[in-house]
Amino acid sequence: MGMHHGDMAFAIREMAVACERGNENRVRQLLAWGVDPCTEVDGYSLLTRAARFGQYMVVKRLLQAGAKPSMVALVAGVGSGSRHTVEHIADSLVFEGEDPAAFAWNTVLGRREMLEQLTPDMATWLVANGIDLDETDGFGRSIAELAEQFAKRDVVEILLKKRK
Repeated sequence: MGMHHGDMAFAIREMAVACERGNENRVRQLLAWGVDPCTEVDGYSLLTRAARFGQYMVVKRLLQAGAKPSMVALVAGVGSGSRHTVEHIADSLVFEGEDPAAFAWNTVLGRREMLEQLTPDMATWLVANGIDLDETDGFGRSIAELAEQFAKRDVVEILLKKRK
């Protein structure tokens, strides 16, 4: 018995919700039912949706099922503060030949809201992965300078320790 188009559309919507909520069992069921792990819903991949909420077990499951890692998903993971999420995505990017440290982090970390929500754990991960803190945004301000302005004190200390 084949699946109707309406059934698949419903399954994809349900998959997006399951990814955001971290319902790993439902994600596994929907993958088995034929939902493509590379599907985008409203312009965001399932991987990015899971990463944004730090659902690292779902992130791992999607990557195992063939979801394509992306810098967008990595950034979503950094924003979530979930080190496991970020490590799964970064490892997959490296495996595919991309270097997370070479990404233009200034475009992301130059955003006030990203710096405000940066956790010490994520700052440590960024430093450990060779992020260039002297990289500047469009106004010539370095990531380190922006962090001093917007990030929490403990995050600033982690980032500035790296520069010495």
